[in-house]
Amino acid sequence: MSYVNNLPTFEDPDLNVEENNKFISAFIGNDTYHTEPFGDIFYPIVNNIIIEETMLDSSNNSSTNDVVGVLSVTFYWRDLLKNVMSDKTDGMHAVVENSCNQTFTYTWLESEPLYLGSGDLHEPAFDELKQSFSLTDIGKSDMYAGLPPSSEGCQYTIHTYPSSDMLLNFQKTEVR
Repeated sequence: MSYVNNLPTFEDPDLNVEENNKFISAFIGNDTYHTEPFGDIFYPIVNNIIIEETMLDSSNNSSTNDVVGVLSVTFYWRDLLKNVMSDKTDGMHAVVENSCNQTFTYTWLESEPLYLGSGDLHEPAFDELKQSFSLTDIGKSDMYAGLPPSSEGCQYTIHTYPSSDMLLNFQKTEVR
């Protein structure tokens, strides 16, 4: 996965955030969220996948892959996060961070992700209730198309936190 194309990063010190936002808005039209975080997923197109295991040592695997192309998909994090949470999670904060020194926060409002901004913007009062998962852990056991996730590029972790809004919403539904 790439770094977020419209947040400052040490990976690209000359990143022109305004130009990238303008470029992507040409594809999505006058949508209100063209300045929200977006990135790219790159996936190799391989002609052959050969995985060899030596009979004596199964930890000594080697592979030869004939890469003939690369599939690239540009996506908005908002779209990736949609429908991830149930409709009872309004107020949940999701902090997305990567190894390219970028962090941004979404919250759920009316069952839709709402971009709060760049940085970790969760409420510190809920620090001990954090749940985290790494996107590189997804698929390690189910190597998609036979290829493990790459350790190249930016490695992403998503942290979820409740919020005071979520607590209020929960209390309101419990009273009914």
